[in-house]
Amino acid sequence: MDLLDSKDTCFAPVNSLEEALQDPHIRGRGLWFKATHPVDGEIPQQAFPIKFSEDQPGWKSPPPLLGEHTLEVLREMEFSEEEIRSLKAQGII
Repeated sequence: MDLLDSKDTCFAPVNSLEEALQDPHIRGRGLWFKATHPVDGEIPQQAFPIKFSEDQPGWKSPPPLLGEHTLEVLREMEFSEEEIRSLKAQGII
């Protein structure tokens, strides 16, 4: 920073995640927030970076648990119940 400060060039520090989260610009724009997950408690989430004048995308639901939608996805992909039972029996799902 000291080396480039006296030069006529654009530059910025490379911050750690914790440093970035404390940056006044990031905090002022509300680019990170904490949401409640049913198993993991409060988890940090990145907010949608584009700000609209009226509607803002936001937190709708927590991320799924590992394997939470496996059966739904397999059925949507037209796996038969027998194929699904076989995958379970083999320890694949």
